[in-house]
This record gives sequence, C-alpha cells and structure tokens, in this order.
Amino acid sequence: MLRLILTLASLFVIAANAHAYRTEHVVVVLIDGVRYTESLGDTAGTYCPRLTALAPLLDRLRNDPVLIPLLILTIFGKTEDLIEIRTFSTERRGLLSSLLEMSELDLTEDFHTLRRELDELKSYQEMDAVRVYVSCFPRGCYTREGFLRWLDHMHGTDKWPNFLKGLVQSLSRKREKAAGLPFGAGGGIHRFIDEQFNAILHYLKEHNDDFRTMEIPVIQELVEVMAQFKKALQLDPTFLVRISNILGERAGAGENAAGPLQNDLLELLRQLAIPKPKARQSRRKRR
Repeated sequence: MLRLILTLASLFVIAANAHAYRTEHVVVVLIDGVRYTESLGDTAGTYCPRLTALAPLLDRLRNDPVLIPLLILTIFGKTEDLIEIRTFSTERRGLLSSLLEMSELDLTEDFHTLRRELDELKSYQEMDAVRVYVSCFPRGCYTREGFLRWLDHMHGTDKWPNFLKGLVQSLSRKREKAAGLPFGAGGGIHRFIDEQFNAILHYLKEHNDDFRTMEIPVIQELVEVMAQFKKALQLDPTFLVRISNILGERAGAGENAAGPLQNDLLELLRQLAIPKPKARQSRRKRR
C-alpha cells in the first residue's frame, strides 16, 4: 500500500510540473529485493552458517556472472569473520577476547555447522574456495601455518595478484576500524592483523621471483597498499629491497616503466630508514 501511495505521489508531482517540460513518455521504475538482514545478514543465522538453505538461490544464479561472485564473496567474508572472532574468543588478545569468551560454545557450534553444510554442497564448485579456506583452519581458529597454506592455494590460481592486493587492503581497513574501538579493545586486533601481514611478507620473500614477470602497474598498486604498514616494513624491509633490485634488472633489460617505480621504492626505503624522533621526556622523568 505504501509503495502504491508513493507511486501515485510521484506521478502527481510529474503531472503538476508537466508544463515545464516537453516530455512525451514517463517511465516509473520500482526496484525491490531482499534485504541484507533477511538473507546472509540475518542475525538468527538462517543462511550462514546454514548454507544449504541457499541451494535454491545458488541454482538460480549459477550462470549469473555478476551476482554469483558477489554471493560467494559475501559467504567467504562471513566465514572469515567467524574464524577470526572464534580466534579472539579462545586466545588472550586483550579486552575483546574477554568479552567474546562468553560466546565461545556458540561460535564453535557455528563453525562445525559451517563445515557440515559445506560438505553437503560439494556439488557446487563455486564454493570450493570457501571449502579450501575452512580446511586450512581445521580447529576453526587462525594459525600462521593455516594462513600460509591459504596463501599457497591462492598463489596457484590466476586470481593471485588481485587477491593479494585485496587481502592487504582488507587488513588495512580492519586496522583503521580497530583504532576506533573504545577502552583499548583494538590493541589485540592490531596485533592479530600485524601477524597476518608479517606472514604475507614472509610468503612474498619466498616467492619474489613472481615479480620478475608481474605487470608493473600491478606491482605499483601492491606496493602502495603495503606501504600503509610502515611499522612492519621498517622492522623488515627485505621484501621491498628485493623488489627494488628486480625492478632495476627489468629496467636494465629495457622495461621503461620499471625505472620510475624503482625510484619510488628507493624513496620509500629512505623514508622507512629515517628513525622516529624520540618523545620528549617530562621534567619529572628527567629528574
């Protein structure tokens, strides 16, 4: 009824102003759809971790090149959130961990439900990436070894460069959000994110030969995103040094675009090498 009233009101406004325009045809478009809170955002968990309820939707969207990737990405994001939150509920990571300990049993049940539901959806290859991710963390908690296995899996796909950039961007956004949490609750999240970033650095150092063939714009975008983690790069700039050397070799071989990027990297390395000014001590401490 409300939609009908709004439609009639819109037509009335159009008719009232018709003399001001030379319009022959008017098309009124009504867009409607399921709310996020009625689907994957349902707090009752109707669709996640109970993913088999989504089977009819997966069947309907299977050949949709836009919606099916968005759906899988949303499912993956909620799976990632579940594992991260469960990690905080089982480990001592500050105030947030203490608050989440109360829901540890529910989170454990949700994780086991998710694994069962994914097994029941084995015929849906679109869910393979989610299945692999979950298999990397069999206890439902983050581990460095599991994270490196996940990176190794994605490294073997054609999605690797874009995935890597998106992953670092995601970590950066999470870090910014954590900075706004009250009572220092974000400290544990910062340490958790830094652990993941350091694991990425470790992995990239072992696979730095990838950058001998990776497109220069892709390298530039990745370096720009990674530069947001200046503290970690200051502690271990080895990755940037190796990439700079590789870019120098590529520039020497005639790749013109490699030279300017190497200069940018050298400038970044110089900035990272500048020590932070020491904080001024209060008079009481000086005494």
